[in-house]
Amino acid sequence: MRSPYSAVVVDEIQDLSSWEILLAKAMTNDHLENLMLIGDTGQRIYPGGFSLRHMGIEVRGRSHRLTLSYRCSARILKAAAMLREDNIDDMDGDKEREGAARPKSWGRPPVLQCCGPGDHFAAENAFVFEKIRELLNEGLRPCEIAVLARKRNIAAAVRNAMRKQGIRRQLLETNGGRPALGW
Repeated sequence: MRSPYSAVVVDEIQDLSSWEILLAKAMTNDHLENLMLIGDTGQRIYPGGFSLRHMGIEVRGRSHRLTLSYRCSARILKAAAMLREDNIDDMDGDKEREGAARPKSWGRPPVLQCCGPGDHFAAENAFVFEKIRELLNEGLRPCEIAVLARKRNIAAAVRNAMRKQGIRRQLLETNGGRPALGW
């Protein structure tokens, strides 16, 4: 059966499986000039990877790497580089170059806090609550602060701890089951 689509654009491909990429390829009736794939392996949330070349999608000479980062400051990019794997694949069988992204801003230095073994949730909460108080004292408005959690039960525990500390909070909309706390 011939696909009715003349062009296919797929964003966030770093989080797709190879089967989903092959489906997008098939939707162009193998006219790869009509397939646009957009992704950032530095933002991959699922382990593993794939090679576009091994799926019959040649991007060398046909791709463009965006290097200006509007989202992260120089200091955040540097801190993130220390925490991530040494080699991040580029989805084409090669590795990304370190420092390929140029930041638009310098920014405040990020705070990395190890909360150690034992009752780490209590230590994490104490650290986060102190940072919230500092930000409020610096003049940030409550609506400019958010606490993100990977799981609903963690968000519920943080929300309860905030309530006990007398910190105003509001459960924001969820995104794919990942709740956020804010005001």
